[in-house]
Amino acid sequence: MERLESLSRDELIQIILDQMRVIEQLRLEVEQLKRRGSAAPFSKGTRNSDPKPPGRKPGQGHFRFRSAPEQTASGETVKVPVAAGCCRGCGGVLGEPRTEIVSTTDIAVQPLPEVRRYEVEIRECSQCGRKERGRHPGIAPDQQGATAHRVGPRIKALAHVLHYGHGVPVRKTPAILEDLTGVRLTQGAITQDAIRQAGSAVGARYEQLRA
Repeated sequence: MERLESLSRDELIQIILDQMRVIEQLRLEVEQLKRRGSAAPFSKGTRNSDPKPPGRKPGQGHFRFRSAPEQTASGETVKVPVAAGCCRGCGGVLGEPRTEIVSTTDIAVQPLPEVRRYEVEIRECSQCGRKERGRHPGIAPDQQGATAHRVGPRIKALAHVLHYGHGVPVRKTPAILEDLTGVRLTQGAITQDAIRQAGSAVGARYEQLRA
């Protein structure tokens, strides 16, 4: 799977739109399943004289446990030695040690946002005075001056998933994002970005129809 940093703005927008369609489809399927469950007939009072005990029989079915995290997961490995000098049950001598890997997966104590700084070179034409700015895929063409400091595509995608995918109100989305990621985002940034994305999508569709 490609890293988000390598994708263009249009590709990231398409990913968000695809996720929103999938989420909406899943929501409709869940609603249909709920309606089917509520339409089940009520019990008529007849009970089985010899009911089966609940649960699976020993040795039957699939038994699943939480799998170990991936080896690439960040974090440290803490050595936990046996503190007892002898067996606590009988006082016998303990044998050679062996190890078992256990893990606890949690979020960071204080999330730190990833800030990437760009030193944009600006050169002015000595003849007409026109200014040329350095270009980079991670910088928007109009990202300068009062709008020089913006949030990246990943935090925008997360904001849209929370709001449009899970129904979190816009007024609550910035606080949730800051608690989860440490990044501050305004309500206006979420709605304005959504309007820009919608406009881009409509414009692209219009060009397709004209072709």
